[in-house]
Amino acid sequence: MSLSLEFPEKYIEYRGRPLAGTKTKRFPMDVRSFVWPKDKQVQRMAEAVTAEIDTNDEKAWAIQKFAVNNLKYVGDEKKGCPEFWLFPAETLALRKCDCEDGGILIASMLLSVLPEYEHHRVWVVAGLVKSGRGASTGGHAYCVYIRESDDRPVILDWCYYEDSEVGVGDKPSAFDNDNYIEAWFLFNHKESRAPMNVAMDGRVSYGET
Repeated sequence: MSLSLEFPEKYIEYRGRPLAGTKTKRFPMDVRSFVWPKDKQVQRMAEAVTAEIDTNDEKAWAIQKFAVNNLKYVGDEKKGCPEFWLFPAETLALRKCDCEDGGILIASMLLSVLPEYEHHRVWVVAGLVKSGRGASTGGHAYCVYIRESDDRPVILDWCYYEDSEVGVGDKPSAFDNDNYIEAWFLFNHKESRAPMNVAMDGRVSYGET
């Protein structure tokens, strides 16, 4: 996998959410604003899911399993929208979402139970994966967690290639996971990283903002 946690810091803008009462006017948002580790609903759910769990690696696995067992994949096209990112509290309320919504929720929940200085361990990544639907590759978004046992990044997917039966310590490194081909950009609530500035008007499009 071409995952680089060493991408330079770049501004990544999402323009997919229309303003109230409109379909064409869209609000430009910093992607970091979608990750909500301090939201009370996110915190309460994360604390309930990880209660009596000691290690951060085990907490990460518990949160992945929560997402797999409680979220239903529904593509944005079925909601009449080419791409529409949900905030974590919306995902918790709806329990119906697509890949990036679940990935953002996993990252938000995990960040809420990690010490603040450990934010570098949790990222939402957008990129290419192998596709089993006739095409060789497809776009996907998912959470990457840098586990404590060996400081290697692993993927906490909840839908496309979910492996929630495999503990965090036994998952292959993201660098060795052949299902995930290329990373376009990554972010959490504090940082966003990419080879260049990225602007999205729905599906991912690259370019200087």
